[in-house]
Parts: sequence; structure tokens; C-alpha cells
Amino acid sequence: MSEQRRERRTERGLDRLVAFSDGVVAIAITLLVLPLLDVADDVSSSDVWSDAWPRMQGFAITFAVVASFWVVHHRLFELIDDYNGRLVWANMLWLATIAFLPFSSEVVGTGDLDDMTVRALYIGSLVACSVALAVIDVAILRSPDTWPDGERPDIDVTAVVVRLGVMAAAFVIGTFVAPIGLWALLLLFLARPITGWIERGRSEPAT
Repeated sequence: MSEQRRERRTERGLDRLVAFSDGVVAIAITLLVLPLLDVADDVSSSDVWSDAWPRMQGFAITFAVVASFWVVHHRLFELIDDYNGRLVWANMLWLATIAFLPFSSEVVGTGDLDDMTVRALYIGSLVACSVALAVIDVAILRSPDTWPDGERPDIDVTAVVVRLGVMAAAFVIGTFVAPIGLWALLLLFLARPITGWIERGRSEPAT
């Protein structure tokens, strides 16, 4: 055939892509709690808090971050009504980083948080998730065929850049400043206020 065959895409295909993504995230979050079940079998009720605290900390932080990433992912896919190969593979990259998180969370739970390598592995895995999510943003912005009625989705590029910057700062501080460690991830809560501050500064008329 001389004509190039066009990839056939349907609404059902987009639904399957979203459902598959939700399934991977759900499994990853479920796997986070399994190490806690092992701890519960090995310690008495009086010791469970002290012995299980590192794993509980890793579970709580990872769950919160994955949940926040899923919310952003959900909002992104609500902005489009089609998909293409670029978006599929960008999404697969993000899912790969999500699937890796139970491992890095377990490393935190069983390793020594005073070890810079342990902190770098864990926070670095979260940075990878954030970068992969930004790749999805770019894939959507570069794919007009996915836009509803051909209109560019309202993706806040400033928010994307701020999110990456905050994650980078959390990685540097959490890795190299041992007393702060994983608490550096609390910087993520500053991403939205920083974005709002930047946008308000842009909207104010110059004097």
C-alpha cells in the first residue's frame, strides 16, 4: 500500500490508558504497606512504634507524595480527549518511576537514614517521578491532536517549573544536610504558594 496507515485511536483507548495508570498507582500504594505487616508480626505492641517508625515514616511520606502526583496526573488527563504514541510513552515513563517507589521506600525503612546514599536514592526516585510528570505536560502541549476542539489545554507552565525547582531543592537539602533528611520533602507544600506569588507578581501593573 502506498498510503501511510494512520493509527486508529478511540475514546475506549484513552479510557484504557487512564485505567491502566490508575491500576499501577493503586498497586504501588498497596505495596507500600506490606513491609509494615511484616513488622507487625515480629514485634510486640509496646515496641511496634519504635521498631516500625522508619518504615512508617517512609510509608507516610511516599503515600502523600504519590497521592499528590496522582492528583496532578488526573487533572492532566481531564484536559485532553485523545491520545497519541508520544503521550503513551511519556505516561509509561511516569508509571515506571511510580512502580519503583515501593523499593526506594523499603530502602528507607530498612536502611540507615544517616547514610547519604539512602537519602539520595529515596528523594531522587521522587524527583524522577516529578520529572516524568513534567514530560507528560510537554507531551500534551506538543500534541494538538489530543486537545479538545483544538484548543490548547490550560496547563500552568509556571507551576510545572516551580514543582521541579522545589523537588530539586528538596533533593539537595535532603541529601546533603543529614539533620533535615527526608523532612526536606515538606518543601513540596511550598510549590503552590510560590506559584501563586509568581503569578500575582506578573499580574500586578508595573509602577
